[in-house]
Amino acid sequence: LLTQALSLARGPLLQDRTAGRYGWLSHEIVDAQHPVLVAEIALALSALHLDAAKPKAAVAAIEAALVVSPNDERLWLELLRATQATGDPARLQAAANSLIARSDSLSGPSRGLPPRVEALLDELLPEWRGSIAN
Repeated sequence: LLTQALSLARGPLLQDRTAGRYGWLSHEIVDAQHPVLVAEIALALSALHLDAAKPKAAVAAIEAALVVSPNDERLWLELLRATQATGDPARLQAAANSLIARSDSLSGPSRGLPPRVEALLDELLPEWRGSIAN
């Protein structure tokens, strides 16, 4: 059921709505809750997949949620953990590159990654500062 629920989330709530339609939603809490709920579903699904030794499915769940909630630090952390569980170093490095680029586009390269993301990268991919960050 979580997989089915996550498959319904394809971007911001009603992003394809006709101009002038459902504009009132931007003043409702549901618009703000949507990305949080999608992230919660993805995190729960990822945990289930990791418990079942299906790390690629866990990564897919997190990547689906990142379309809706691209700046959720919890998803960034889980993406790194799930990608590490695949045992594919190139995939982990690609995920790190993606998060660094996303962080740079959000706050500029001078600000860097959130501290918890940096700490997890230091643990999972110690060489990231030399090979990826520069």
